[in-house]
Amino acid sequence: PLYNWIIILSYKLFSNTSEFASRFPTVFFLFTYALSIYYFLKKELGNKNALIVALLTLTCGRIFFYDSMLGLIDICFCMLMFSLMMSSYKFAERQQWIKMYLAVYTLGGLGFLLKNLQSVPFVGLSILVVLIYNRSWKKLFHWSHFLGIATAGVLVGAYYFAYSQQADVQLLFSEIFNQSSKRTAAHFSIGETLEHIIKFPFDVIFHLLPWSVLTIYFFKRGMFSFILKDKFLTICGLLLLANISVYWISPEVYARYLLMFPPLIFALLLSLHEQHKKERTFHFQIVQFLFYGIGIIVLFGAVFALFHKDLETVAGRVPVCIAVILLSVICLYFMEKSQKDKLTLAVIFVIICRIGFDFLVLPSRAIHGSGALVRENAKNIAEISKDHELFLIRGDIMERTYGYYLMQERAELLPTIVNESPESDYFLLSHEKHSNCTFLKGVPGRHGNISYYLHQCKKVKKE
Repeated sequence: PLYNWIIILSYKLFSNTSEFASRFPTVFFLFTYALSIYYFLKKELGNKNALIVALLTLTCGRIFFYDSMLGLIDICFCMLMFSLMMSSYKFAERQQWIKMYLAVYTLGGLGFLLKNLQSVPFVGLSILVVLIYNRSWKKLFHWSHFLGIATAGVLVGAYYFAYSQQADVQLLFSEIFNQSSKRTAAHFSIGETLEHIIKFPFDVIFHLLPWSVLTIYFFKRGMFSFILKDKFLTICGLLLLANISVYWISPEVYARYLLMFPPLIFALLLSLHEQHKKERTFHFQIVQFLFYGIGIIVLFGAVFALFHKDLETVAGRVPVCIAVILLSVICLYFMEKSQKDKLTLAVIFVIICRIGFDFLVLPSRAIHGSGALVRENAKNIAEISKDHELFLIRGDIMERTYGYYLMQERAELLPTIVNESPESDYFLLSHEKHSNCTFLKGVPGRHGNISYYLHQCKKVKKE
């Protein structure tokens, strides 16, 4: 329920239920995430490299050009799980067991209130990793561990006790376990699981582009030994491997579920980058060349946008494109003249690209994109069913975007029904056509296929 409360708080803060108010928490937690990365890494990597890791996390492709623009729960959850992993290391390193268990279980409890069972492996695996690595496994039975468990129990239990006073909590727990287990290997064939295990590392590399090009450093002999010589890098690697393994063996995993891991990955890659820079290796020269490629892609992308027909209606297209072209040329000039590492300039290129993206692509997408199609269809349905009740067949799953826009337009929750019971006129949305109702139109989903059918029927009792 926690993220729902956060969304409600945002609605109250802005006094509306707009798209901006829905997405504001994502941006807020994204910047909070960046600050937490800097906070946890500055002592271990230094202020400069901690800041760079935070910037690499913010500007990796998956976050910068996708998840940062959505009103989803994942940025908030991943920030908490990253903080949980780092807290386990930080306090175990200082042997502050009370603080460690309280921090880990409090963050785990908040994570449970966000995404239920997904936070549980992070708690258990992170504690085991830091205790075993520090040869302090006996602290697993330290009295403060039970204090931590009690803290999480009170935090989570208070909500479910209150819930049990209003609804069937056993039914809720059954659904929680069902939702969590259906993504695991138990619900997929051996072939599907093996395919996922093989593809998973390549999917991670794809979503972390362009900075995942730094993985080329692992192809030089001795890099794993270099990591193992540094305690912090070793613990980053162990926390990463232990916790990501849960997703690695679960076939139904979306990229947004993995956003607590980029800081750990980039901490490792940046440390390797610094080592290769000192040695001026061939791998380092390749990476520098690839950074040039980022700048060239941004430059030619702006030139392409200048003449793209779909962007002709975007206000200010020409000055924005010219500005991006000029900034790209200036950065390429400094990149060529500079004898230093070009990573910082590459980050600036990606930021320039995002600015151009905001001014050119997003306005076009707001008019022609799939989200705009859903918004207009929802408004059309709300207009057709105006002054009448609108129902959804119970059991039919509605796309979140449709549900959001319909509730916003009608200023009410969309009720459900089980069986038709004629009394007076009403409207019905369902995945199938109903012979005892008048079919009005097919309603396409986000991808253009017909997802719902709108009918005019006779009224039923709400349940």
